[in-house]
Order: sequence, then structure tokens, then C-alpha cells
Amino acid sequence: MKAFTFLPIVCAFAMFLSGCGGPAGRVKVAMGPSDSTTEVAAVEMFDAESPPDRPFREIAQLSYDGVSGEYFDVIREFKLKARELGADAIILDDPVAFTGSTQHFMYRATAIGYQDKGARAAR
Repeated sequence: MKAFTFLPIVCAFAMFLSGCGGPAGRVKVAMGPSDSTTEVAAVEMFDAESPPDRPFREIAQLSYDGVSGEYFDVIREFKLKARELGADAIILDDPVAFTGSTQHFMYRATAIGYQDKGARAAR
């Protein structure tokens, strides 16, 4: 009977640990409703080969499963999600084609925040 009194505590602890084991900092981006009046968030964009010169910190990894014709829509959604997460810029990776498919791609980007945006020039 004593084992049953500890069962809720053990279950709660197991649920806590399983929540901590997930991939932190990864965000799967889904295409939102198409609204041409929505402005694209003011987020800078860089390629993986030429990251920003300023010091930055990684906020999240963004990903989107899509097709080749959605590239500009995916970029827009990445920028919107990055702004929502408080990022200043995104670093785009090259799209990766799924095995056996020339039309289906995995788009990836890294949302970053500048480390020196709160710094002021010394007088």
C-alpha cells in the first residue's frame, strides 16, 4: 500500500524529466494564413557562408518542410517567427532535398540576437 502513495510523485517526476529531454531551441515553422497586408518583420538575413560581423547569440533553430516554389514564403515566415522570438536576424542554411524527392525540401535557419545591441558608445 505504501508504494501507491509514492506513485503520483514518481509519475510527476518522470513527466518532468521527459519534458526536459526534448530538443530545446528548435522551432518548427508552419505557414500562416496568407495575408498580403501583413508586413514582413524587420529582421536581417544572412547566408551560412557569410554570417554577420557583429557578435551574436543563437536563439533558436527554425525549420520548415516544403516544396521548391515556397522559398520566399518560407523566408517570410522565418522572419516573422524570428521577430516573435525576439531575434534580430536569421542565418539561412541551404535547403536540403529529401531522399528520393527533387520537389520536397527541408528549409532551415538559425534565429540570432546581437550581443552588443544594448551597448553604448563611450564618450
